[in-house]
Amino acid sequence: MAQIALTGDVMLGRSVDQYVIRNQSIAPDRIWGDVLPLLLAADRRLINLECVISIQGTEWHPSTKAFHFRAAPRAIDFLHAARIDC
Repeated sequence: MAQIALTGDVMLGRSVDQYVIRNQSIAPDRIWGDVLPLLLAADRRLINLECVISIQGTEWHPSTKAFHFRAAPRAIDFLHAARIDC
């Protein structure tokens, strides 16, 4: 029987993008913490990604817009680290 790992909302934008994704000193697998072994043990991994991954559009400025749901392209490395399928 196949095991499927499902997650709730995964936000890689906003502060995660600003302080983690764009910080080259943080390895992509570190963001998943204790959940990573569970994800890697599953046959398939599905997440609800709560942001777009893009460099398009205008840079976010907290003083002009409260919410920001865009992550830098390096976020893909974080998804690959957990072998996210969908």
